[in-house]
Amino acid sequence: MGVESKKYPFSVDTWTEMAMRKPFHFLTHAHKDHTVGIDSHGTHPIYCTSLTEKLVLRRYPTLHPSLFKNLEIGEPKLLAGEDQAFTVTAFDANHCPGAIMLLFEGSFGTLLHTGDCRLTIECLNQLPRQFISGSGRALDCVYLDCTFGNVTMVMPSIEEAIEQVKRCIWNHSSEARVYLACDMLGQETLLEAVANSFGQKIFINKDGLSRYLADLEVVASDFLTSDSESTRFEICEGFPKLYKRAMDAIKQAKNDGSAQPLFIRPSAQWYSYEQRLEGDGSGVISGPPSFRFGGSRRRSVTSSSTQAVRDGYGVWHVCYSMHSSRGELERALKLLNPKEVISTTPRAGVCDFLTHLRDPLPSSMPEGAFILKAVDYPVSEDRELKRATTDHCSIPSKVINNNAVESPKRSTPLFGSAQFPTLRFAAKTCPGIRGPKGSL
Repeated sequence: MGVESKKYPFSVDTWTEMAMRKPFHFLTHAHKDHTVGIDSHGTHPIYCTSLTEKLVLRRYPTLHPSLFKNLEIGEPKLLAGEDQAFTVTAFDANHCPGAIMLLFEGSFGTLLHTGDCRLTIECLNQLPRQFISGSGRALDCVYLDCTFGNVTMVMPSIEEAIEQVKRCIWNHSSEARVYLACDMLGQETLLEAVANSFGQKIFINKDGLSRYLADLEVVASDFLTSDSESTRFEICEGFPKLYKRAMDAIKQAKNDGSAQPLFIRPSAQWYSYEQRLEGDGSGVISGPPSFRFGGSRRRSVTSSSTQAVRDGYGVWHVCYSMHSSRGELERALKLLNPKEVISTTPRAGVCDFLTHLRDPLPSSMPEGAFILKAVDYPVSEDRELKRATTDHCSIPSKVINNNAVESPKRSTPLFGSAQFPTLRFAAKTCPGIRGPKGSL
């Protein structure tokens, strides 16, 4: 979802024709769904971290390095255009290498764009004290990553998830080959921890995972090897090819009488999908959705985020999340206490969260504490979100002062994948409900 309102002299994570007319452009991080169209960018500068710049230039060699202007964490930067000046400050988004949140301050108000993030207490504590006091209204608006707003389970921290992966490996034969389904920027911390703990480098097939290898060569390459025979650890592709590969390899090991290979998928998508399917996440966990059609093989197991869980296809799952759960989002909103919250994610991840906010808010967040909006839009090329596949939610709702109003369907994309929506709610259509002022 990108800022394309006339209200703002900048765009965020948006590379459309309309965005090109803005004098300032910001990129929160280098995941593909946030860079779609960036290779057709014009002449205006792109502000991001130096690491994000390096990653993007590797993927889009037609971009010229002179386009990029670097932001330093915690250092306010004053930018002035023809119409107005504003200050922007970058903060670590706790998502992937180079990822940032952006705090904008200007005549348009005070706006926090979280990008993709995991809002732990440590992450929130980076922000200036006046924005996380929980009292007052220092923030006019927060553009919030609600990817896992429907996940009610308590997600382990990244450090806890890494320990679960290591325990899973320790609990299996030392002869077994270990396949780690880590093919996305943001999982290199786990790979490095495994390499250090077991004293072996990790093999990656440069032909099959060339894009991820290019990312790893920028952020962390010391633990990689191109010699598959020198280690029992290997990076493999995740959903959806992972499951067939796991079944075939396990079957072959049984036929050969050799140690069964260990397949581990560190991701929260499996848990998120099952919570939507089963209701509250306390039920069963089954195989991947692509295997459900045409006589799928389903094996029920107890859902758990405190230890690795094996599915019916032989894959071990660990809840490794780079996004906030519902509980973390609620805690963040309590501390940030903004006047308005806008979801930056598709309905698949936010619908239940919005519905939940129609219920009485926690005592720490009185009724009418904020306006929350979400708009339906097509999802483009977000690998992480596509893995959740089927959307079991209804159309997301717009929550204003704790009253639900159905959001209109529209084809205009939003933050992270493209454009800023224009929403107007006429008083005669929604009597007694205050809508946003002007165009968004």
